Amino acid sequence: MRKLHKPMAMILVATGLIHGWIAIGTIRVHTGYLLWFSIVLNLMLYVYGKAFKKPKWIKFHRTMAGVIVCLLILHLWKPYLF
Repeated sequence: MRKLHKPMAMILVATGLIHGWIAIGTIRVHTGYLLWFSIVLNLMLYVYGKAFKKPKWIKFHRTMAGVIVCLLILHLWKPYLF
């Protein structure tokens, strides 16, 4: 799992952007964009924590994972909420 975690995160960011562009045709505020942005933020938390050797980054990274799951459910339930 650990070896696949980083490549899968990058693939998720790329495919999320492509999916959003194909589905909507532009970038605008949408539940999918909020989900994608939270995934990018979580990826940046990882990079920050590893680069600056911050011991508490993993707590925020895991919390963001919970937020991402909630946003995924929202996106699947009400994609055009905004």
